[in-house]
Amino acid sequence: MIQELYSNPPELVDISNLAFEDKVYLGAICRALLRENLFELAPKIERNCVFAPTDALCDEIYDKLICEKILVVSPNSSFEAFDLESELFPRMICKEKTTFNLNIVFPSNKQDLFKDLFDPYYSHQNAEEAYMIWRKIAVAECTEFLLYKLHKANFNFSPGVNTYATFDTLLNDFSVAQIYGIIVANVSTLYLEKTLKKQHAANSVIQTCQRIAERAKINDWTLKNYRRLHEMPQSILSLYFFNRVIRIGDVGFEVPPNIELLR
Repeated sequence: MIQELYSNPPELVDISNLAFEDKVYLGAICRALLRENLFELAPKIERNCVFAPTDALCDEIYDKLICEKILVVSPNSSFEAFDLESELFPRMICKEKTTFNLNIVFPSNKQDLFKDLFDPYYSHQNAEEAYMIWRKIAVAECTEFLLYKLHKANFNFSPGVNTYATFDTLLNDFSVAQIYGIIVANVSTLYLEKTLKKQHAANSVIQTCQRIAERAKINDWTLKNYRRLHEMPQSILSLYFFNRVIRIGDVGFEVPPNIELLR
């Protein structure tokens, strides 16, 4: 059934017609998972790589590329990629364990295509789209750091819409590096707090981060940049986007998302 369903892929996609965002995601995922044959992407679990800062953003990217038919399930995927007990078998997949094929039009020399993807030409016409990707990665990096620090302090927390919206708002005035510092101060305080139940304390983190940021803005405090942690390496998506696409490197971590830098 797997071979029957996935052996006839849809019409090939011409990447020259793709939106800038799709090209960025495709380039990043190829950088992370492309196999030597230049058309298969290894299962993410096989490479054990940090592709995106959060699982939620990783799933969003996969879903987008699959929806656009840029990625299609390889009929050579392992049985582990499918829920064999599901009524939706073999349509129900585990993306981390699935081998995907690139469903794109290849030039006569495949290497020409991937040279463009790995070293893309960025145009100022793409500034608005690049700015939104910057913000999306920044929100995910703040969320990733928050989860890491809470886990280290033995707090359980599940981020949701409010978490993402709060970080998105804070990024209007503060960099990811500065928000890391706000999170560190916040979690340290919670860790020392003995009167709050752990779940209550964890749920108050976002509100407290927001209050600290508002006080910093009102009082014109200069917040120091916090460094990336060795134990929490920068994701391949972040590295690819900031270093290879818009080419601002660590500036993307050290300043708030700024569209003027992209124009």
